[in-house]
Amino acid sequence: MKYKTKVILYVGIAMLAFIGGAYFIYQQRTHFNENVTINGINVGGLNAKEAQEKLAAAKVEKKVYLNKQLIYTAEPTESEFSSKDLAKFEAILKKQATTLPNDKKINYTLTPAKVDGKKVASLKANVEAKLNEADQSRKAPVDAYAILEGDKVKVVKEQTGNKYDVSAILKEFSQKEGNKDIYLTAKYLKPVKENSAIVKSQVHNPV
Repeated sequence: MKYKTKVILYVGIAMLAFIGGAYFIYQQRTHFNENVTINGINVGGLNAKEAQEKLAAAKVEKKVYLNKQLIYTAEPTESEFSSKDLAKFEAILKKQATTLPNDKKINYTLTPAKVDGKKVASLKANVEAKLNEADQSRKAPVDAYAILEGDKVKVVKEQTGNKYDVSAILKEFSQKEGNKDIYLTAKYLKPVKENSAIVKSQVHNPV
């Protein structure tokens, strides 16, 4: 093979490699990785606009779990995403971008620009009702306290319970409400402990 022919061949191979590499990088920078989900919906392989359109077209049946146990399923509703939310999808696309393909599972939570407040309030109210219903058969904690018996102060130790701290659970719910599947962790009411400032104050000022 003549020298000139070799040079042309090598240049051609180099150009093809460069074009292929540039296209690969372009694809990585403009498309979501394989196992990326937004609000629980897979957007792997899609660009930002395609992901926005997929979520906009999706009917969402929200399910709420407490310690991985299903406690409430909402009626399917239309998604509230629109073209106004495209910038949010572009921001997540940029955030998850990697130089090489990545199959790490990761979920992002997005809230539409326009949210039906009544729908959110209704879902939260139903979850709260389920928690309160479950609480009816649960034991409330009992605070520790100090009492005066004769000339001595006695501290009665606290008793733990298993009643839910509904406010704390609903706070977590508010942070995850955008997800299709909402996983919550049970939190429990805590009693005032015998070494607390409240009980120490009672020891110094017994009733």
